[in-house]
Amino acid sequence: MKHKFCQDSLTLTVLAVLELSTASAVHAASFYTITNLGNNIYPNSINDLGQVVGSDNNGAQGFLYSDGKLQDLGVLKIVDDYGESGAFGINNAGQVVGYSSTVGIDFHAFLYNNGKMKDLGVPSGNDYSGDFSYAYAINDKGQVVGALTAGAHYSRAFIYHNGKWQDLGVFGNGYPYESSSASGINDQGQVVGGASTITGSSHAFLYSKGKLQDLGVLSGPNDGDYSYANSINNLGQIVGTSSTSSGVDHAFLYSQGKMQDLGILSKNIAPYNYSSASSINDAGQVVGSSTITNASGDTHAFLYSHGKLQDLNSLIPSNSGWVLDHAQDINEQGQIIGSGLLNGAASGFLLTPISEPTSVPESSSAMGILAFSAIGATALPRRKKAR
Repeated sequence: MKHKFCQDSLTLTVLAVLELSTASAVHAASFYTITNLGNNIYPNSINDLGQVVGSDNNGAQGFLYSDGKLQDLGVLKIVDDYGESGAFGINNAGQVVGYSSTVGIDFHAFLYNNGKMKDLGVPSGNDYSGDFSYAYAINDKGQVVGALTAGAHYSRAFIYHNGKWQDLGVFGNGYPYESSSASGINDQGQVVGGASTITGSSHAFLYSKGKLQDLGVLSGPNDGDYSYANSINNLGQIVGTSSTSSGVDHAFLYSQGKMQDLGILSKNIAPYNYSSASSINDAGQVVGSSTITNASGDTHAFLYSHGKLQDLNSLIPSNSGWVLDHAQDINEQGQIIGSGLLNGAASGFLLTPISEPTSVPESSSAMGILAFSAIGATALPRRKKAR
């Protein structure tokens, strides 16, 4: 069974200068181009070359977006005319990892390289044999991280490299129902994710130099006891989500041994004061999503940079047709991928900055100057994470 996918590409050039006036230097917003990756497209990862991978809900297939085209990555095996796959990570060599259907009802992690999808399988000779594996990220050394599951009981975070599997364990005593999962890895081989604790909660972890470190939570155990790390950059800075004293989850930035609450875009009606950080690049720019001020708990994509949390929707023209709901990843060029609504239709987006942020005098106040031009709407040939 061969799946093909449709894409309409719309690129807008955007100039957005926010109204900013502070006692110190202010960073003005950048130019962006906005590329529509297609309806029901959910991007998960972008490398420094601008190649994007993710999942297409139209056909339950993983995709690679490169040079303006969406490519169906296929599946490991089609059973009874059904096959499913999702792509979650891509490195700068263009190697892609994710999961795919295989024999029976199992799903296995895959490595896609040079046009071929390789089944990473599961470790042999132990309790994982015959179960499930999912790959969520890959670094430039080709080290793959993700989760192994044994039936419905538990999962284990892993590192896979050169045919060898390493179980990263949990914070508890290893009782079978305790779980862990790895979502990110940097080029130093440091891994982040979440793992069960001795108390039965789940905390964000950093795995480095053979040790699993509990990163804790933003609040004390009496206020909530949950955190999960989604991404780590090459400086060892980590982002994710944690419970707070207010009883809701907030995005966090973990750096130099301290966990910082990044807050939310605006004060909201409880219980919708929520935010989550998905990715961080080496410049310390963080992307994710946050609830906004309305009773329905809608979310907007955000960019955290230079100590400021910004709604990405404020950096694009109000009449562009876009509502950017979630930002999933950011690369070293500042390109951002995510999902939202384009004229009411669920779509994936790619934002590309045209200029670097500049400083303006502290007394300056620029009033929301927005300029845009449609560069093109081109019908391209027809062609899901975790980070």
